[in-house]
Amino acid sequence: MPRRVTLTDRQKDALLRLPTSQTDLLKHYTLSDEDLGHIRLRRRAHNRFGFALQLCVLRYPGRVLAPGELIPAEVIDVKERRTAMDMTSAQTFRYSISDVGCP
Repeated sequence: MPRRVTLTDRQKDALLRLPTSQTDLLKHYTLSDEDLGHIRLRRRAHNRFGFALQLCVLRYPGRVLAPGELIPAEVIDVKERRTAMDMTSAQTFRYSISDVGCP
């Protein structure tokens, strides 16, 4: 009899999925003034945006973004507003993460 019970793929997905509801995004992905200070140290807008996303995902659900992982549009929209980024920077970030690993 196994001593540990592993999670099914469905359970892992539910546990590690990025939040998409407005309530969960505001609860888990609100950045403090200290967080924003660290984010502003990044040189380009898409780097600041990516850093903010990684910071939020590291805190909840407690993991890092995987290379090529698709980010829900709701998360990107909230981070754009919270980090006062323009749409061009978000599009640059979307392009950079969608082409990871492509020649």
